[in-house]
Amino acid sequence: MAAVQPPMKIILLSLVLFCEASGFAFAVQSINQPFPELKLTDARVLENARLKAFNSDSVFVRDDDGIVQVPYKLFPEELQPQLAKARAAAMALSGTIADRGVVSPSVPAMVRRPQAVKPPFAHETLGAGNDCVVESVFFYDHFKEVFGADPWVRVLQWGAKENDAVVSGHAVAVFELQGQLWSWDINYGFMPLDVPPESKENIALVMAPIVARYPDIEPYFPMYGQDSSQQPEAHLPEVLATNEVPAIREATLAGARLGAHRPVNVVQFSYGDGSGAKQQSAATAFIFNGQVCVYFPERGTYRFIFQNLTVLNMPQLRWAVHRVFPGASDLHSLNYPGSEPVSAAAQN
Repeated sequence: MAAVQPPMKIILLSLVLFCEASGFAFAVQSINQPFPELKLTDARVLENARLKAFNSDSVFVRDDDGIVQVPYKLFPEELQPQLAKARAAAMALSGTIADRGVVSPSVPAMVRRPQAVKPPFAHETLGAGNDCVVESVFFYDHFKEVFGADPWVRVLQWGAKENDAVVSGHAVAVFELQGQLWSWDINYGFMPLDVPPESKENIALVMAPIVARYPDIEPYFPMYGQDSSQQPEAHLPEVLATNEVPAIREATLAGARLGAHRPVNVVQFSYGDGSGAKQQSAATAFIFNGQVCVYFPERGTYRFIFQNLTVLNMPQLRWAVHRVFPGASDLHSLNYPGSEPVSAAAQN
């Protein structure tokens, strides 16, 4: 029995409907791409707009005139499904870091945890140990990536004394956004600062509400750190996430994430544990605020003022590692294997 053929009119109509539906689907642009003209429902048109950061009720958009905060309801209807997904993802991420409840071992817990605040935008942390400086520099880079070079952001560092004993200090990020000063602390997340933006260079005034969360700490020598734009690392280290040594896992993670915005060198080495046995460890060297910083997951971040501002001078790094781990040996680079020593010119 011959198959019944559908009328040509029905075939053509179905094809037309399919093409129209497909054309509509293809016409909806991804929110991750630039918009030459983004028409909002309040009649504004943003030229060369990019959606940079999402929060609970609005999106930070960069256009030809700078950064503008746009409520979700003002975006065109065809973008709303994508915006809803991006908003949910950002809020899920923000919810995990707004009130961490995790205090790094080098910083004492406060008497009572503050109530979480709504983050102005989503930020993902590294989750490594003793990493307040690394996390603050990583936040600094993320902020500039989202909002550009013009908005004000600093890394605030200070030394500390606890019960008349010198202990390791702490670092946070401080930034201005939409006329409000904020701090971001790896231990407590975002906090709006009751400090007028015109006083943002007054370090004593800015850090007062921040250090109030650490009542047992006596801060000293606070300083701002900032950076000019650097070239991303051309030889990013592999993240050794399954390595049995926690320091190697965390140093390679820090190197890979920081390396997206600045040169890094992850070095592995051996050291004696006091019992005659050798332990493996690693450190991440990077440049910030005109200094070579070396992050040791077990000890924190140390700053060095070297004659050669490079992370590729292996004798220089060996000296730095010996300052923290006396007697360290077998030092070699994980992302520049066989490169000892390397001149500063090779990095440029």
